[in-house]
Amino acid sequence: MAKFKPGEPIVTEEPFILVDAGLKPGRYVFQLVVVDDEGNESAPDRVQIVVSDRQSVTPTIIVDPTLPTRPTRPIIDTPTPGR
Repeated sequence: MAKFKPGEPIVTEEPFILVDAGLKPGRYVFQLVVVDDEGNESAPDRVQIVVSDRQSVTPTIIVDPTLPTRPTRPIIDTPTPGR
């Protein structure tokens, strides 16, 4: 697995690369240059990615399973005069 560090190239002869899961949250630009057997380099291709912090996801609410799952009409007790 490749350890990506900003500004450091990764050279490989494999047609794929496994991405390190240890990148800090932030924006990154990856650039790919392919070299053929004759030593000819391709034009660089760039892609920007965003690594987000998984710890800052919206929390879920645990609901009591005994509560009704569909809306219910509230019961409003209106006092009767003279009671």
